[in-house]
Amino acid sequence: MDLYIGYATTVKMLAGMITFPLALWGAWKLGRWLAHDPVWAGLAVLTAILLGYFVEAFQDLFRKFTINRKAIKAATSRPHILEPLFRQRREILSRIPG
Repeated sequence: MDLYIGYATTVKMLAGMITFPLALWGAWKLGRWLAHDPVWAGLAVLTAILLGYFVEAFQDLFRKFTINRKAIKAATSRPHILEPLFRQRREILSRIPG
């Protein structure tokens, strides 16, 4: 349902404004429940935030790794499918000077 170009972004921002505070509140409550100490609860919230940054940083790297792994698997199990692409790539690279 693309009403306009900013619709998806607006919905994602609204969902984030609701879910992220709830997740941090949940991390705080879980830390308080497990450790009975506000310091450990604060560390649980900080850990949740840092894990979010970790996922953001390595999500694209993992996606590229997965694509490469699937390409290698396809190249070894069904080389007849990728051979025209390899041939076209070699032709393109041969036209590049240097």
